[in-house]
Amino acid sequence: MISKLGEEIPGAILGNAVGFMSPKKDAPAHPKYKEVCSGTTTHVEVLHLRFDNTKITYEELVRYFFTFHDPTTWNRQGNDKGTQYASAIFYHSE
Repeated sequence: MISKLGEEIPGAILGNAVGFMSPKKDAPAHPKYKEVCSGTTTHVEVLHLRFDNTKITYEELVRYFFTFHDPTTWNRQGNDKGTQYASAIFYHSE
């Protein structure tokens, strides 16, 4: 989905990385995708995104995010169900 946005607004996305994180210190350090999908690792999939705010605003990014994430479904995105499918947005700047 991010690559599609990058095509629609060239130069807006400066970089991104996908990975997994867990709130538990004893969670596996490097789980495989299928392990996370099983819901047994306490991990969620995360995306770290850097963007050029002269080409796209934070509000536009959030609106884009909600075109494919439904905040009214608890721990679910489409047919995918479980705590590993929670949606959240965290923002930071330098």
